[in-house]
Amino acid sequence: NRTNNCLWENIEVPYGIWDFSVENISAYPREVREGDYVNITVVVSNLGYRSGDVDVGFFTNYTDFAAGNQERFKRIGTIRSIHLEPGEKRNVSFEWRANIHGGMHSIIAVADPDNKYDEDDDIREVGDSILFIGDTGNNVKRCIIHVIPANISILNLTIEPDAPEIGDRVNIIAHVKNENVSESADSLLKFYMEREISERWRSCSWESTQLSLSLLQPEDSLMRIHFASIDIRSGNVIQRRGEVYCYTEDSIGNCKPLHFYVREGNQMIKVQKISWNAPGCICYDKNYRRIDCTSESVVNKRWEDIWTDFAYGNKLIVIAKGDLSSSGDGETELLIDKYQLLLGNKTLSLRPGESKSYNATWNVSLPPGGYPIIVEGYPTLNGVKKREVCLSGNYTIIVNIGDKIYKEEIFLGGTDLAVTNVSVNGVVWEEEAPPLEVMDGDIVEINATISNFGGLNASNFTVRFCDVLKDVGKEKIIEEKNVSLLESGRLMNFSILWNASLRTKIGSKYYDSYNHTIRVEIVTREELEEDIANNEVSVPIYVKKSRNFAIVNLSFEIDNKTYYSESGKVYFELGGNVTINATLNITNHANRGGVVNVSFYVDEVEEGNEIGSKIVEFEANITNGTKYAEITWKVEGIAGDHDIIVMVDPNDRMVEFDESDNELIQKIHVYASDLLIERLEVCPENPMKGEDVSINITVANRGNKNESNVTLGVYELRGRR
Repeated sequence: NRTNNCLWENIEVPYGIWDFSVENISAYPREVREGDYVNITVVVSNLGYRSGDVDVGFFTNYTDFAAGNQERFKRIGTIRSIHLEPGEKRNVSFEWRANIHGGMHSIIAVADPDNKYDEDDDIREVGDSILFIGDTGNNVKRCIIHVIPANISILNLTIEPDAPEIGDRVNIIAHVKNENVSESADSLLKFYMEREISERWRSCSWESTQLSLSLLQPEDSLMRIHFASIDIRSGNVIQRRGEVYCYTEDSIGNCKPLHFYVREGNQMIKVQKISWNAPGCICYDKNYRRIDCTSESVVNKRWEDIWTDFAYGNKLIVIAKGDLSSSGDGETELLIDKYQLLLGNKTLSLRPGESKSYNATWNVSLPPGGYPIIVEGYPTLNGVKKREVCLSGNYTIIVNIGDKIYKEEIFLGGTDLAVTNVSVNGVVWEEEAPPLEVMDGDIVEINATISNFGGLNASNFTVRFCDVLKDVGKEKIIEEKNVSLLESGRLMNFSILWNASLRTKIGSKYYDSYNHTIRVEIVTREELEEDIANNEVSVPIYVKKSRNFAIVNLSFEIDNKTYYSESGKVYFELGGNVTINATLNITNHANRGGVVNVSFYVDEVEEGNEIGSKIVEFEANITNGTKYAEITWKVEGIAGDHDIIVMVDPNDRMVEFDESDNELIQKIHVYASDLLIERLEVCPENPMKGEDVSINITVANRGNKNESNVTLGVYELRGRR
């Protein structure tokens, strides 16, 4: 019988060799005043199979009243290295001063809070936080105490100076009072500065790997930033790499990562970065319908109402990365709506009925780089590659005692330079008005009024007048006015003259444009400005044709005799001097005269064929006026039939009503001699050495001009045939 050769029994093998547990927690007294001491006692045991030195951490919940009443947990103390043998229990106590706002608070004890041991029933963690609500495991135990709030009221808040400006060091004074006339009161007073910005930025995979936002301060400060929402979109279900993370850097270069607070269930959880797998999100499909986050159809995740930790430094950096693996649809979008500085914590201790004043300071100097917020990387939603947020603007000073919040709105003043009035030839331009009309060639008077509405004097800025050629997308600076000082509340007037032109030279090229914009802009330090939107005004102007030049007649004076183009071909003699006179018909409706070039050519309008030119001046406001251009030409280098071409504005510098009448052609004939050797006789043809030779030469002039004093050269060419 072999069936009884083997015997077995099921046994339970423990998962972990350590298992620490908090079996009980109590606090005494259960009700205390703010600032009183509480004795916390816990029973901690070792349910595992090996001894160990376990830590017990103590935590409590609190409300961050400056962060929209978000509930947080903080560590209030730790008892280190409690030695426990397997199965052993020990009572340990911890004394804590309840420097916390009034209300009901959980006192939580956690065995092995830093997770040094691999336990059978370990603590539950989400992100970088221990779960204190729900299924917490046997490492966590809690009890409740009630903290009686200190009856301290905030009487008022004083800001000095009351209208601060950029560069000031603002003194914030809170006047508080202990309303309890029979007992003293202890509490904590916190000063915050908050600024709303409400800017949306995004980082897309098809343009850039990341977006960088820098929150800058003039000196090291405690600061944090708030995201109304963070969206990560990804079409790649295998790899989703979009993420957002933050860190601070102090004035000596030390860096520290920041945590985000996200809501997971009923507890705020700390995470080091927002990524696809981070907790606390809402999930959507491709049609932006909310769905369960376990669905494979999730393509968009959103986190809302997210604060970072406070961290110390003069620079807070936010990095947002798009999902490069998503083939163009991996976008990370941020809506940052505010940031805060913690200006100071003051511990209060007030006698019954006592009033006191406490203060904190806020340095509102310009930070390095000039702007409190600089964004670089993928463009913002309005397409700008780099964006700065100016220091000047609205701020909120927040003072917090216990559960009491006091807020004071202030405006931080800077310069506010504005172009408040622009007139063209005395006509003030109004918004939405049709374009003003001027003539080509007009001298246009442009007047601009520059005001400083800010609380800060403006210095060393420039008022620039630009001519924008809208038809071709070019622009040219007309004139610049440098200003050394414009005091707060004052204004200055500037006047320039602009030569309106349909054909404008920019660099070495000419551009035609009927539609112009005169832009008056203030070039200043934008970081000092309260409002940069009013730093420029653009006035549309339509430039109309105003000129016409026509060559209507030519005359030639030869030997005191005048010939006109109507008489047909004109005859010249080679070497003679001819006076050529061109008659111009000029129309100019502009309010300014000018000059035009008239050039004379032989046969072709080319630089090498030019025989002379004349600059002709003309007056303003003329119609069919007559002007003359005259040159003297010595006829040489040509003979026979040719053309004299006279052209006005040969380089086409001006736009005219009619460009076809700029040229007049006159046919000419140049008389010239035509000398030739008709006969050469040598007699005898084969002379002997020493014999005289007779050379007979016949010279003829077959041309139509006599020649005199002609030299005839006769040469002996030896050795040639």
